[in-house]
Amino acid sequence: MGLWAGILSILHTAVGQNVHLRGRPWLYYVYEHRAPVFIPLRHDLFGFANFTGALGAVIIVALLATSNDHSLRALGTPRWKQHQRWSYAAFSFVAAHSIAYQVNEKQASFFVMIATFCIVTTATLQIAGLINRRGTAARRSKLRSAQPERVGDH
Repeated sequence: MGLWAGILSILHTAVGQNVHLRGRPWLYYVYEHRAPVFIPLRHDLFGFANFTGALGAVIIVALLATSNDHSLRALGTPRWKQHQRWSYAAFSFVAAHSIAYQVNEKQASFFVMIATFCIVTTATLQIAGLINRRGTAARRSKLRSAQPERVGDH
């Protein structure tokens, strides 16, 4: 499921680069030369939405490239898992991208509510999972320390 989500997000990025500024995708990230700005990088809400989406896409490409058995064997489980934890950063960038586009495009409240619901639900489930995992680890540690020492163990 994660691979399909990653592939669809990259397709979204490719299609999205051709929606607003047909034929000039660089203008998603920089202002036109005619615009009187000190910093040429877009620093408006539209630029923020595009930069956060692009950062999320770059992370997703890296995650897709290492989401295979060869990478798992080459990196080893702990390093591979550490790399895959970048999915949390990707989620943050994509959530910011989604919210910024909702505001920038003045979307109907129905779409804003759906996007907000998805973001809040995902974040809530992730936080609940983290709390559960830490609680389980603490209980295991407590059980290990409470076990009597066996003869010969030092």
